[in-house]
Amino acid sequence: MNNPISLPVSVLGNPFAKRASKLSNGSLFACLRIVILAYLGSLALNTSGKETLDASSEPASERWEYIENGQIRLGVDKAQGGCIGFFGDARTERNLLNHYDHGRFIQQSYYGDPDGSDWNEKPWRYNPIQGGSWRGKDARVLDFRIDQGVSLYSKVEPRHWATGKRCPEAIMEQWVNLDGPVAHVRCKMTYTGHDHERKRSQEMPAVFVDADLKHLVYIQNQTLIRRLPGWPNEPGKTSEDWVAYVDDEDRGIGILTPGTPEFTCYRYKGDGKSGSDGSACSYVAPIRKLRLQRDQVVEYEFYLTLGTLEEIRQRFAALRQKEQQADKTPEKRPNIIMVFTDDWGYGDLGVLQNLTDVKTPNLDGLADRGVLFTDAYITAPQCSPSRAGLMVGRYQQRFGFDAIPDCPLPLDQSTIADRFKTQGYATGMVGKWHLDPNRLSVKWAKEHQPDGIRGKRVQVQRDLSMSYFPQARGFDDFFMGQRARYWCNFNVAGEDLMPEGEFIEDARFRVDVQTEASLAFIRRNQSQPFFLYLAYFAPHVPLEAPPKYLDRFSSEMPERRRTGLAMINAVDEGIGRIMSLLTEQGIAENTFIMFTSDNGAPLGAHTGEVMADILPVNKPGPAWDGSRNDPLAGEKGMLAEGGIRVPMIWSWPAHLPKGKTVAAPVISLDMTATSLAAAGTRNLASLDGIDLLPYLTGKAEKLPERSLYWRFWNQAAIRSGNWKYLLTGSGQELLFNLQTDKEEQNNLLNQQQDLAAKMRSDLRQWTNQLRPRGLPSDNPNGQEQRWYQHYFQNADQ
Repeated sequence: MNNPISLPVSVLGNPFAKRASKLSNGSLFACLRIVILAYLGSLALNTSGKETLDASSEPASERWEYIENGQIRLGVDKAQGGCIGFFGDARTERNLLNHYDHGRFIQQSYYGDPDGSDWNEKPWRYNPIQGGSWRGKDARVLDFRIDQGVSLYSKVEPRHWATGKRCPEAIMEQWVNLDGPVAHVRCKMTYTGHDHERKRSQEMPAVFVDADLKHLVYIQNQTLIRRLPGWPNEPGKTSEDWVAYVDDEDRGIGILTPGTPEFTCYRYKGDGKSGSDGSACSYVAPIRKLRLQRDQVVEYEFYLTLGTLEEIRQRFAALRQKEQQADKTPEKRPNIIMVFTDDWGYGDLGVLQNLTDVKTPNLDGLADRGVLFTDAYITAPQCSPSRAGLMVGRYQQRFGFDAIPDCPLPLDQSTIADRFKTQGYATGMVGKWHLDPNRLSVKWAKEHQPDGIRGKRVQVQRDLSMSYFPQARGFDDFFMGQRARYWCNFNVAGEDLMPEGEFIEDARFRVDVQTEASLAFIRRNQSQPFFLYLAYFAPHVPLEAPPKYLDRFSSEMPERRRTGLAMINAVDEGIGRIMSLLTEQGIAENTFIMFTSDNGAPLGAHTGEVMADILPVNKPGPAWDGSRNDPLAGEKGMLAEGGIRVPMIWSWPAHLPKGKTVAAPVISLDMTATSLAAAGTRNLASLDGIDLLPYLTGKAEKLPERSLYWRFWNQAAIRSGNWKYLLTGSGQELLFNLQTDKEEQNNLLNQQQDLAAKMRSDLRQWTNQLRPRGLPSDNPNGQEQRWYQHYFQNADQ
């Protein structure tokens, strides 16, 4: 399978033999483009003339990018939507692809309902296309990367094929990797436009090849079919999900699209000439029928190879056998790592591109290799209740846990660690716990320790609190502590301490200590499935960071911002170290990593000065922690987006897609449900979260319709679809369309009174299930009043 393939130019034909370098390829395509534009000049003149061809001023050699591995070479033209425009033998550099139309070789293309457009004197339909448009306008490349010369990524804003208009609602991405004589291509389209009425045959993908490859070959019911397609399109079906176009000597290109047996094909003779100056081509497209819907993500993969027909068949048979064998092999349960940070704002994740001063390369890489959630929420804008929700997998208000004074987590609530233990998992906890009795737990103390109450504070007896510590809540290994002093049954060297736990002192930088403890836990449990809850105490106040991290940020910025960013960078580096260890141990592929924050960043608006650079940076108390929530309004303690919308990334290389972005609203409760489902737990009915795996892996097209709910202090909120309704105990009502106004600055209450009334009713019904029951009835406290006045003073009332 890995033998080099030779496709002699004398066999495959000479018209492309001169394509021997990046410059010659680009130059020929540039010439081709000029011919096309001249031919389409009259049509191009019908456009507004306000837009120019993207990258048209770049030299042709700079628009083309190639990857190759000594066996195959693949190239894309960034000026034409990053389409695959070159695929051939790396030694002969003879291109097996060709089409005379603008920007069409191998591309993503989707079809919707008729939209009044016209193509080639025919009524047309909605048709965003990666390669450009009939009007001669190129799709726009938004992002492009090449990694080590054998893989590439591109992100594209397509054009409407018939009208040439930009289609920002249909963003397309592709990932290409070379492996021996095979190229693996993954495609994704994230659609945020309106719902279409009908299912359409979608090309998965459209492939245009050199007209010298005129014989279409495939397997149907174990019989090799060979045909010469005609014009126009003809249908076909293959029982092995692959087709090949070959020349008279059975050499050519093969296309395998797993799970897609149907295809359409044609052979366009044109002027009878092949090559860059001719209009003849051979075309094939595996097809699936689907209807374009709002917030839909379409994903598929395909493989390309070249060689003799027998070589193509053997390689695809091996790929199919590998896939079938994987389906038959009992799945090994994944390791689960939940990373839960503290007061990390929505703005401070590099891959979201909200701010430019943040440095999170490892998390950005995790998103590239996994799933990024843009609309992820926590269950409360405060640490203890949000942690309680995650630990139990239910809205914490159901068991009377609204805020920090409601600590501890009731003993009658099973934790996620308890559930993992029933599945045979080793369980571990590192970092901040904050679910045990604390000095504000007056309600608990009245029942369990009345003599410890001093006014509005409690002096908690250690022996009474131990039954609420991690070792009593399902965790086998624990390294609990926020900074300097930790309650553990193992140390950072991985050595056993007292089984029931003991306190140790470690004055080093807390983030590094928590990373070291996590690495030790993984080493201790690498031979069995494990669940690790890693709760970094960062970037929460009091702020601290050693020079190693501080020196990575400019001293010209506010010191609290600089220190907060340094702490965030330290967490990111810790996650990078964990990922490296997983790779060293050979368990990275089957480790499910989930990352999020317990709430948004505190900014200090209640003090009258937002993001005040209060010094010294290690000053404790309710002050800015250096993190930011841009572009969202609000902060920690609020049910505005800035208080509850948080960064979230999931990665499970063995099962989840890579580079997927989910815009649908999700919540931390889904982390509990999904991780338990991945571990083999069948009964999730008692949980409020849902298992997202079917949706993320493509087994389900869309998430089930549901609303998300919040109640905190004197505020309550509901999100249904793109709409969010927010209510305070004083009767203030706010209604926002988050699709167009995620900054929550345009209150649509007066324009949408019926919708607001329905959402208020739904919210009331939910709060009637809680302990205590009902919507907030007390007036906002002083902090809430100042927050709402500051952040919503410009919202229309």
